[in-house]
Amino acid sequence: MKNSIIALLLTVAACEVHGQTDDAMSLSNRYLTLSLEDAVSGSARYSAMAGARIAIGEDISTIRENPAGLGLYTQFSEVGVTPAFSLKDGNSNIALGNAGGVFIIGNNHKASGFVSSAIGFSYHRLRDFDNKANYNDSKFNEEGYNGMWSAGYGANFGNRHFFGLGLNFIYGNYEQNSTNLFGSNTFKTSITGMSIKAGTVLKLMENFNIAFALHSPTRYNYEETRKEKSNQPDENDGRKNYIDMEHHQWGPLKIDAGLGWYIGSKSVLDIEYSYQDYSAINAGSSYDYFNDVKDYVETYMNSCHTIRAGFETKPATRLKVRAGLAYTTSPADTPSEEDLQEKDIRFSLILPHDALYVCAGAGYEYQWLFADLAYVYKHQKADLLPTVSGGNYNVIDQSTNTSEILLTVGVKF
Repeated sequence: MKNSIIALLLTVAACEVHGQTDDAMSLSNRYLTLSLEDAVSGSARYSAMAGARIAIGEDISTIRENPAGLGLYTQFSEVGVTPAFSLKDGNSNIALGNAGGVFIIGNNHKASGFVSSAIGFSYHRLRDFDNKANYNDSKFNEEGYNGMWSAGYGANFGNRHFFGLGLNFIYGNYEQNSTNLFGSNTFKTSITGMSIKAGTVLKLMENFNIAFALHSPTRYNYEETRKEKSNQPDENDGRKNYIDMEHHQWGPLKIDAGLGWYIGSKSVLDIEYSYQDYSAINAGSSYDYFNDVKDYVETYMNSCHTIRAGFETKPATRLKVRAGLAYTTSPADTPSEEDLQEKDIRFSLILPHDALYVCAGAGYEYQWLFADLAYVYKHQKADLLPTVSGGNYNVIDQSTNTSEILLTVGVKF
């Protein structure tokens, strides 16, 4: 490990960049990129309500935010799968968005005390990294994904108090390619991680729920290969042009709170808030190099706030209609021109800012079968910092629009 860090610093210095400071900027923003999750990703039922189900539960994706929602399953177990089709700036992609099952463990139908419990297992595709950009002689490309396997347990006490615990396993891969007149740089990163969560739903009144959930910081482990190639042949002589490196980080703590209001017997409204402090990202190493990463994170990373609102109503016996909105504030600031001056950033950066989601969908049940359809529109603001040289630096608007269609099919039993 120590030899890898030293080799990294020597390579960066040999390529005429401002060593630790500039590379710390690249690594810090990659930590942010790899730990961010899409605010609306899960089953079609969950996504159509913009992920706002923390206080009403009864969905496979409830394991993601609040495992106590499993305790609200009291009648039927279910399994389902959700393929997702997305279109982003003309580029299409098909992937598995969500899959899993919830299984009720008995129900003694008591009015008080322990009533029932359920266990759940699910897969969530947290984020796709597919992105391309060109600026003058600079080209930028990133690809890959993050996925999460979750297991959870929820318990029901008196049909008024619901508690849950969950365990997450994260894995994925990320690749970034940056090229300009001076050469090219490539990252290939393998991602694994783990976190735990706990939550509760309290039925304050017959038609009103309040919910809370706490997510531990995620421990991310990275196995990374860097490849560098200069268009100046003499710079490639006598030195290794690739580096293998292992390192890790702790992602931010997450806090969720929500309100669920049952309107009559056919409609429900869920409003919730999430908090994550990305300035608390911590690179797990005692080497001096990572002290620069810590300084950059504390300077430019922000507390991130997410607000979701979802509505569901039942206009017909077997039909449900849903809609939702979500907004996430910027997790990072773009460095000022003074901070960027006279820095040859070797690795292009994408700095995500605030994001808006507009969602809608419907669901239909027939006997033991169910199908849900959702449409999610996302507007993501971002800045591209392309690799440049000679102290001239540009920040390019890289805001994107993404449309996604999700279809969940499943059975209840």
